[in-house]
Amino acid sequence: MQISLIPLKNSTIQYQMIDHQAVLVMPDEGKVKVLNQVGAFIWDKIDGILSLSDLIELISTTFEIQPEQAAIDLNEFLQELKQKNMILF
Repeated sequence: MQISLIPLKNSTIQYQMIDHQAVLVMPDEGKVKVLNQVGAFIWDKIDGILSLSDLIELISTTFEIQPEQAAIDLNEFLQELKQKNMILF
């Protein structure tokens, strides 16, 4: 995935942040996804402005991991969300 891409949330998703987690609901499809602390952090930062490069930097500094590992983890997470039609690029 190109690090210059900017992810966007699917506008039909409703979500609630609860105790460092996020609950995402796609009412039209009857799908629910619960995100852990890192997933909720990423979801919160997807704003249509920050690029993947920006997100990698935020993840690596916030959670004190190497940027290379942050990039791998972010890619896997975003691919899963994309497959479930929860984000687009």
